[in-house]
Amino acid sequence: MIVGCLIYLFAVLLNKVSLEVSVTGYVGDPAVLPCSYTEDKNKVQEVSWKYDHKKIVYEFSPESPQSNMDSERFESFRDEYDSGNYSIKIKKLVITDKGVYTCIITPADYVANIKLIIKEQTKIQDPSSKGETHWSLLQYLLLLMFNFLLL
Repeated sequence: MIVGCLIYLFAVLLNKVSLEVSVTGYVGDPAVLPCSYTEDKNKVQEVSWKYDHKKIVYEFSPESPQSNMDSERFESFRDEYDSGNYSIKIKKLVITDKGVYTCIITPADYVANIKLIIKEQTKIQDPSSKGETHWSLLQYLLLLMFNFLLL
């Protein structure tokens, strides 16, 4: 009897899946936050994306044509719902987008946590330049021709 209860409890706990993934993005670039569920697509009635476990940033139903959230910044991959892809894309990252996003699929009891790490874009500078102006051969030739015409 106790063994049966433990097996049942273990099966219930396995049903509530929780994954954690890290995604790194750069300010100004897009980022895809992955979420897929292929076990029983008939159980997918609603997909909610929360930021820091509180604020709903994107919510949609695979059957409905519209989401009810900020389509200026977020989008989903509607043509991939049938294959179980419920990922969202943040179109243009800002530094305040960093944090934990949670994909919740109901009533399937599927939860996936995605930690979004945001990095600043770094500008690559030629270490030999040190702020100096470098003239190309063509610029020198044009300058010489201009000086020759003035004489």
